[in-house]
Amino acid sequence: MHLALTVQTGQDDQLLLAQQLGVDRVFLETRDWSPAALAGARHWVEQTGLLLAGVESLPRSLYARAVVGLPGREAQVEQVCQVLRGAGEAGIPLVGYRWTPPGARSVDRVPAGRGESLVVQQDTTSFRKDLVRFGPDKIWANLEYFLERVIPAAQEAGVRLAGHPDDPPVASIGDAACVLGDPDGLTRLFGLAASPWHGLDLCLGCLAAMPGTDAATVIAGLPVERILAVHLRNVQGDVPRYRHTFLDEGDLAVPLALKALHRAGYRGPLRAAQPPGMVEDSSWGHKGRAFDLGYLRAILQVLGD
Repeated sequence: MHLALTVQTGQDDQLLLAQQLGVDRVFLETRDWSPAALAGARHWVEQTGLLLAGVESLPRSLYARAVVGLPGREAQVEQVCQVLRGAGEAGIPLVGYRWTPPGARSVDRVPAGRGESLVVQQDTTSFRKDLVRFGPDKIWANLEYFLERVIPAAQEAGVRLAGHPDDPPVASIGDAACVLGDPDGLTRLFGLAASPWHGLDLCLGCLAAMPGTDAATVIAGLPVERILAVHLRNVQGDVPRYRHTFLDEGDLAVPLALKALHRAGYRGPLRAAQPPGMVEDSSWGHKGRAFDLGYLRAILQVLGD
């Protein structure tokens, strides 16, 4: 497995920290998805000797109507295809997406020890007036429609497409069902689009927040060749009430989860999520990310990876 770090495009201090911490791969967060901007961001990374592993999730506003099947989804799907073609022109190897319904997350954050408490709420503001009730069958059908059209564009562009589990992993948000919030949904996702150009951005923190779920068991049951990236956070508790923690605490046994990935043969990028806040840390989390990366490096050394 390869340690990776998610950096914000143009933030030289974040890229410098990646070098100092011995990271060899980088994921990008960007607001500009034009081919020129993506090509410039790739050059910005690679001129430092680091490898660009991929770009974090497509803006959900780009395909929100496709998720719930509202009028205008055809135009949004074509926009996604155009973005993927542009990413291919820029030499971007992987792009993430999230199929969580619009209005995905609203939480209260309360400092609690080393982490922060999260209380999942329903966002009843924007987009709600356009929604009727969309059950899981409808959301799955919309996802199938989406993938049937965007995977060929991704393959033509040479860009792999990685879906992220629902975050938070709840059964529904507002009037729309969430279908990627449990292990059965993740398994079904692979069957929905059996293409090497489509796979999973496996978020172990989401697995940890799913009630009654053992991450190592889920990993053992997934086709490892379709796990395109791994996203790591730790939590205490599960939905609807839980808190983010540093990687060395929480309910997820990170060493056991990484051991399961190692045994399965996963050798792709491994990146930690946004850490909890620390005293005099930056909003991006320079100190917290250094702590989590050091912890991950120690585990990988023990695993011999």
